[in-house]
Parts: sequence; structure tokens; C-alpha cells
Amino acid sequence: MGTKKKKHWTDSLAVQWSGKGMDNKPYLSDMTNKKWKEISNPDNYYSTTDKSFRLYITCRDPQVYDLMSREKMNFEVTLIGHFKFNQLQDITIQGTGFTSQEFQHANLSFDEIFSVAYNTLFRRYNWNPLKQIIQTDINLLRAEEKINYDMTKTYNDLFLSLDYLAFVNFFGRNYLTNLCNKHLLNDWESYDKVVSDDGTIPTSANEIQSMKQRINRINPKYLTKWGSGTLGGKITEDGKRLLDGYLKLTNQPLELKDSVIYEARV
Repeated sequence: MGTKKKKHWTDSLAVQWSGKGMDNKPYLSDMTNKKWKEISNPDNYYSTTDKSFRLYITCRDPQVYDLMSREKMNFEVTLIGHFKFNQLQDITIQGTGFTSQEFQHANLSFDEIFSVAYNTLFRRYNWNPLKQIIQTDINLLRAEEKINYDMTKTYNDLFLSLDYLAFVNFFGRNYLTNLCNKHLLNDWESYDKVVSDDGTIPTSANEIQSMKQRINRINPKYLTKWGSGTLGGKITEDGKRLLDGYLKLTNQPLELKDSVIYEARV
């Protein structure tokens, strides 16, 4: 979804948030760096504690979506979502100043609207919805002698499976170069210097081949891949049980299971 790169996307959008005050009346405020750090606090597992909270990303420039014929004064598209586990959830789209045919056109699809919102939040706040919020420090477990070498490989397979499905779900067929360079997704400036206009990142053939081999070697007991030219797969029941056990072993909330992608298909 969030792969295309256009400089003017992030300059003309408004980012706001809503909640309810002491009088239980709703209000709308501009997003600030301080508020963003509050909602993306790792101590709260990158979730808002206010159930009334909603994030609003509003575009009033039709040229962002290549709708050159529309008048700016009549155009507005707003993506609204709750923020939980570092994800925009329960997303709705509101809009004025365009026809239903234009909305159904590829340049005004949900994916395009979400892509604009993603790039805006990435540039302004370094939002990385691909960040794995489950703590996966295998070396610490090894040092504490809680797991042996074989379990280290098993857990590494599981975490690569979760990354693979998340990146396929988000980037589609552009997943591979982004997965190879996932550290760049934490910092807009670093990412912006290297990303191509089609959303891919220049990556050596050796790095790509190495990542493909790692994915191909994932134990099918934990990840079923679709095959036949279809990217993605799904976490097996054994894989889900393995994740449950890992969360218990590391004293992490079982609720974090809801933060991962269990199935993806492209």
C-alpha cells in the first residue's frame, strides 16, 4: 500500500486528532510531536489508552491524487482511524468534491489514499507500521539460558515469518527490497535518500538472494507459503502456539498476538 513517492504528498495534508474532554464533548486538535510520542509510546505498546481517540489525515489538494480537473475549494478527502499496536485500525474515508466514479478510479482508491497518509505520517513523525512491537531479543534469552540453539533457530524462523507476511501485506510485490532494508523504515530522511519512485530500494543481488533463501528455508511447520507465483502465506496452528509460548516465556501480554499479520496473499 504505502509505496509510491511524491514530494508534494506530505506538504499539503493536515494531521489532526480527536478525543473527548472532561465534559464528554468531542474536540479536534492539530497533531504535535509531543502528542505523537504519547500515542506511539512503547510502554503502552504503541497504542492509545483513550478509546475515543481518532487520527485524521486530510487532503484538500486534488492534484495529490492526480485529479487535475477538480477545484481545490470543493475537494476534501479525510482518512480517519483509531491507533492501536502501531497501526491505523477501523479506518473510514470521508470525502467531498468528487464523484463516485472518480473515487472508484485507481488514483482515488483506498490504497492510494492510505499510501498518501502513510507517507505523510512517515515523513513528519517517522511512523513505521512495519515495526514489530513484540520484543524479539533472542540473544537475551540465550544468555539467560532460557532456550537452546535449536529453539533459537525456531524462534528466528517465526519472527522472519511474521516480518515476511507483514511486508507482503503492506508493500505487495515491492516487499523484498523493503524487507532487506527494513532499518530504513524507521527514519524518513535515510529512506528518502535512496528509495526509487516506484517504492523499491536499491539492493544488491546478494542481499536479495540471501533474503529469498532465508524465507524459503522457513520451517513449513510454522509458515505455509502459497507457491505458484503467489506471494505470502499464513502462520500455521503450530506457529500460533509457538508465538503463544514465546510471549509467555518472555512475560509479554498475550494481547500482542493481535498486533501481527497471520496471513497475506499477493
